[in-house]
Amino acid sequence: MKRNSPVILLILLFFSGVVAGLTVIAFGDARGSLGNIIIFFVGLFGMAAVTSLHRLLDRGAPLVQITFNEARVRRELNDLRNDLPAEVLEAEIVEDHQRSWQVRDQDYLGTDNTLALAKLRIDLETELRKIAQETGLSDYATRNSVRSLASALAHREDIPVRYLSVLEDILPTLNRAVHGGDVSTDTAASILRAGRDLLLMLKAHRRAGRMGA
Repeated sequence: MKRNSPVILLILLFFSGVVAGLTVIAFGDARGSLGNIIIFFVGLFGMAAVTSLHRLLDRGAPLVQITFNEARVRRELNDLRNDLPAEVLEAEIVEDHQRSWQVRDQDYLGTDNTLALAKLRIDLETELRKIAQETGLSDYATRNSVRSLASALAHREDIPVRYLSVLEDILPTLNRAVHGGDVSTDTAASILRAGRDLLLMLKAHRRAGRMGA
């Protein structure tokens, strides 16, 4: 029991963060960017709590090795990259480098692959919700899953339908991870590479929409 005490304390801490964030959202005036920040941390703390609890209850679980065709997804991403205005993509890349002080999902790669994938999923969901807010789907975004939201955005042509295709390729692994499944470092690295590229293009697509490009 003593050996598990630090893990139990972490679980309680993460769940406390979730409760605090949900309380602010429910009873406070958390709108716009503040609301997005709170939702981000609620999701991150929630997934960290679930991951810690799963590992506490099932420490002997086998490693999950998920088949992922990175080469095919990479070809799809390269085609999508060519569809974006070069100056918009370059501006987003520069801004992304300026955010290098922030904790990134790849910082957890090899030490906590589950948390790395969970953070990527949160980042993708956050960006899709930002697009939904700017295209009049904010109410739909709060009531539906990331998969349903991406499908709705693609159906309305608010994002290219091929973005949805890439998301569907990586989402099963992300979902498996956030439900406590241990993912090998090789698989996690492949998913992170594809997911970060998709996230970059989603941000560039949203920037292009604001600029009217």
